[in-house]
Amino acid sequence: MNDIGMIVQEYAHNPINNYEIKEPDAYYQEGNPLCGDGINVFLKIDEKGYIKEFSFSGDTSMVTTAAVSLFAEEISGYHIDDVLSLDYNFMKELGFEVSERRKRSAVLGLLATRNAIHQYKNDGQTDDFDDLIDD
Repeated sequence: MNDIGMIVQEYAHNPINNYEIKEPDAYYQEGNPLCGDGINVFLKIDEKGYIKEFSFSGDTSMVTTAAVSLFAEEISGYHIDDVLSLDYNFMKELGFEVSERRKRSAVLGLLATRNAIHQYKNDGQTDDFDDLIDD
């Protein structure tokens, strides 16, 4: 089994931060119509704009669950403005490089997080998969 296969197996069976934060500062529900995944992300944000806590729930595939779990390990402590610049390349840097048809699964949690931040900031923006994946 290659490295990505091991990552998917480990994180899909032992997801990190797979729960719903009570009274989150930011929340967003995102879907991937190609595979039917649906995810909810929850954020606690401190007064300076740093993520204190991140969690997720939803009906997700093994690849999406693994990707968002890996993402969850990294995101705590990030400033929300920095998260808005993250894309699929960030997931690749974490070792989560997948085939072309799985890229949406790899970034679904990140996409939902960016959109939760946009809502939190009330900046009138909404990102989509094209904003995170260079084809």
